[in-house]
Amino acid sequence: MRTSTALILALRGSAAEVLQTIPAENHFNYEVLVSALDLRYGEEHMKQIYRSQLRNRTQRSGESIQQLAQDIERLTLLSYPTSDPEHRDETALDTFIKALRDSELKQSLLLSDKRKLKDAVAHSLTFESAKQASKSDVRLRQVHEECSCQKITTAEIARQDGAKEEKMIPYHGSTPEQQNRF
Repeated sequence: MRTSTALILALRGSAAEVLQTIPAENHFNYEVLVSALDLRYGEEHMKQIYRSQLRNRTQRSGESIQQLAQDIERLTLLSYPTSDPEHRDETALDTFIKALRDSELKQSLLLSDKRKLKDAVAHSLTFESAKQASKSDVRLRQVHEECSCQKITTAEIARQDGAKEEKMIPYHGSTPEQQNRF
């Protein structure tokens, strides 16, 4: 009872609010207090959430390879904290390859048979650099064509339309009023 009392007195803020979720008869039960605090603040129940985030992780638009790898490492460690490092690295590598947006890079990594995430990241950076360098070698010649035709302004068009109206000949079967319009 002393340890549970000390724990209750040490709780502050939202941690103290956890007491409201525990029935009054269990307030001084140390195991119940620790269990309630662990449920609220512990990482154990978060493993499934981290694993789901890891499974669904894809490279975001504008996200660098290094940023993607770092986030995958973080999620892998949170998802499998007690696993051996080789298993975590294998999981991180598989997730990294699956998460990449560039299908050519994915294929290159699968063919390279990299075993560690850091090696896959180094290969990816080299691949990206080579891809950028090969794109910059292709240069297009700009084509500029000038039109030799004369530009006609709207004033010239209006002047030409006026000249056409003056040359119009009245129809022989028209009345004198109709002929005056021409």
